[in-house]
Amino acid sequence: MTPRMTPRITRADGLRVLQLTDFYPPVLGGLERVVADLSASLARRGAEVVVGTLSAAPRQEPGVPVQRLGSTLGRLPGAHSDGTRPFHPPFPDPLTVRDLHRLVADVRPDVVHVHSWILNSWLPLRRCWPATRTVAYAHDYGLFCPRKTDQRTAEGPGCGTPGALRCARCAAVQYGPVRAAALGPGLRAMRRATRSVDALVAVSSAVADTLASALDVARPVVIPPAVDLVTDPDPPRPDVLPPGPYVLYVGQLAPHKGVDVLLDAVRSVPGLQLVVLGLPKEGWTPPRDPAVTVLTDVPHDVVMAAWRHAAVGAVPSRWADPMPLVTLEAMAQGCPLVASRVGGLVDAVDDGVTGVLVPPGDATALAAALDRIVRDPDLRHRMGTAARARSAAFHLDAVTDRWIELYTQLTGERAGEVRAWR
Repeated sequence: MTPRMTPRITRADGLRVLQLTDFYPPVLGGLERVVADLSASLARRGAEVVVGTLSAAPRQEPGVPVQRLGSTLGRLPGAHSDGTRPFHPPFPDPLTVRDLHRLVADVRPDVVHVHSWILNSWLPLRRCWPATRTVAYAHDYGLFCPRKTDQRTAEGPGCGTPGALRCARCAAVQYGPVRAAALGPGLRAMRRATRSVDALVAVSSAVADTLASALDVARPVVIPPAVDLVTDPDPPRPDVLPPGPYVLYVGQLAPHKGVDVLLDAVRSVPGLQLVVLGLPKEGWTPPRDPAVTVLTDVPHDVVMAAWRHAAVGAVPSRWADPMPLVTLEAMAQGCPLVASRVGGLVDAVDDGVTGVLVPPGDATALAAALDRIVRDPDLRHRMGTAARARSAAFHLDAVTDRWIELYTQLTGERAGEVRAWR
């Protein structure tokens, strides 16, 4: 049975928190899930939580009102390649500023906790509410990088040094030259404004170190993602899985995630079975290999059961993945991991204890580590048990405690007391 951590359960009675995010469920994504889970957890602790988002039809959560904010850019034809995801630009949006002003005046938050580029529409309003504290949470590298990846190529080293011309050229690959030209000046202004927030928090040590260098600021506080890792203690093995031990990969089917490296690694080890539960990206072709089972659009409960029954999980990212949630889910299910020694994976995986870290892009090292764990049941059991125990530090209750402690420190009052609104 999966043990649950017993945290202090810090209360937040009366604390008013406004969460701001570009997107919110039912939009799928790790950031959106973090905002939803953290907001619900804070509300259960007694906080008054409201979410503001650009999502067209945000899901309403019990005890957490969700308000839609307007978007000028979202009304412009062709402004977004995906009309269902009208992301906020890296500069103030007039309609968002207007709606956000009304929302803040109504909610009167003690803390505005911002998760994405919508930060740019809140920063100009701060002077209207000097008592309100601002927390900027970096889920990725978007506070200085227009592509939010700190990468110019899928397998290359991180960029880490913002530059107007270089950023514009790089962004043009993803957004096109016209939109890229607008992103550059906005991000430069955003970098200056971000230095004025009351707390800059990063999702992992890798993101914290990169932001400190790129933004020329003190190293941000690190708080891992707040996600609900409640697990079924003994889920049945899904019928869609192959018989016998298998390696499991869950995530995007894209080059930066290292899926091609994983396929090369598995093919080099006779008898190794690979299960891929993924989200296909344009240009990805499923391999024709009897040793590889590929399933897409798999329900979350099936994914969790697949982690529970896997011999080992693989997270072969080629880029500095900030903190993939699949890693935390695998650990909570007691699955040992072989992961790239990059990004937030270094924070999550205890090398030699809960899994093995290998150089990114190294199919030979990846194959050797996977083969070793698959062929050694005792090692699998030891690492799986240690992974489950380590996951306690990432459970929602433990992470919510850390957020409440930060909010309380910023507001200058003990938990449970409400600052005077001024």
